[in-house]
Amino acid sequence: MEKIIITMLLGMFFINLHAQNVLPYKSLSDFQNDTTAFINYNFIDRAEQYKGKTLELIVRDLQIPIEKATIDGFYRIIDGLFLCLYEDREVNRLRENKINKPHTILVKWKESIPDNKVIMTTSEMINYYKDFQIDKIEVIYPLGSEHQISTRKPAKKYNGEIIEPWHSSKAKPDPD
Repeated sequence: MEKIIITMLLGMFFINLHAQNVLPYKSLSDFQNDTTAFINYNFIDRAEQYKGKTLELIVRDLQIPIEKATIDGFYRIIDGLFLCLYEDREVNRLRENKINKPHTILVKWKESIPDNKVIMTTSEMINYYKDFQIDKIEVIYPLGSEHQISTRKPAKKYNGEIIEPWHSSKAKPDPD
């Protein structure tokens, strides 16, 4: 009986401890419209809290217009979406001037899906994928930034073929 009570108390302690570690969402105005601090807090520090949620929630929480959405995928497989916050010209300016400001949020799906090869506008794409469940999100900074994300994705199989996708403008396959 004592073991059951101790186990229950420990379980309640860990549940309470986890609940205390959940950071609340803060609006852009809470950061005096500092978009970098807003994105760092809500989409890096709180990234785990979007796991299992939908794209619609991220778009609503973002409070910043999305310039364009592009597919994150390789060889007929869609792993997620890049939500670009600036036009390409502005992203290039950030890179050239080494401005440490996030420019894209990468939303990864819980499950990869086949590419339907339909060309959509940004708003059509966000609407189409709004109910997809999120596995993780990453914030992308300019190349050379201390926050730059560059990771190799694991190989996948598609129709019996092994696919080696990469995510980084610098990344190249290792010579075998």
